[in-house]
Amino acid sequence: MTMLDIFEIIFITTVVIIGFGGIVFVVTKEKNNYYI
Repeated sequence: MTMLDIFEIIFITTVVIIGFGGIVFVVTKEKNNYYI
């Protein structure tokens, strides 16, 4: 494992977490709009 490999794993993980968080945020927002 080189520094580049570790950086790549951290970068991919961060992108996945941000992407997943964004989807959850949008879904939650949509559900709240339906209730109102």
